[in-house]
Amino acid sequence: MAFGVAWLVIAASEAGFEAMLAEVDGLASSDASLGQARVLSVAAFGLFVFAALTDALDGLAARAFDQVSELGALLDPIADKVLVIVSLIAVAIVSIAPDYLVLPPLLLITVRDFWMTLVRLKQRGAPHLKVSQLAKVKTALEFITVGLGIALAVQLDALLGFANLSASGHGSFVFVILLWLCAALSLWTAWGYRGKT
Repeated sequence: MAFGVAWLVIAASEAGFEAMLAEVDGLASSDASLGQARVLSVAAFGLFVFAALTDALDGLAARAFDQVSELGALLDPIADKVLVIVSLIAVAIVSIAPDYLVLPPLLLITVRDFWMTLVRLKQRGAPHLKVSQLAKVKTALEFITVGLGIALAVQLDALLGFANLSASGHGSFVFVILLWLCAALSLWTAWGYRGKT
């Protein structure tokens, strides 16, 4: 699902860019390109929201029905990391925010999550490393940040007729601040796990 989100983000961004160019050139194909961009944008955002919500509901259901398993406790955080990292990479590719503001926190988040995955895999069979409450907050903030990043990257606000935050730069500013906050929480939570590895 993560790779589907990434593909849709990039495709929607390209279709939106083509629609913008066609409109500038006065071509009739701009309406078709804009329609395609709208569909892909809504699909990218919708698929990401669906994946994030099903992840949350899956965890709640597992705990509510006491169906927590060692394999689920291992795989669920890994699935979260794949969804966040792959989606963030796609957003970074098409983002209007400068690379020097987006790539460092993306790299910090990726390295931290890769390290935590290795730690969890190394401990397989031993009492597993429980996900801290702060790490759950970090993951929720990452989902919000990625959702905002996708909406801005595909200019979902403009395509649906809302105020154009993606073009004004205000939305990108908020996205970058949230991304750096996610990176800081990633480092903070990794530090919290240091004695348990």
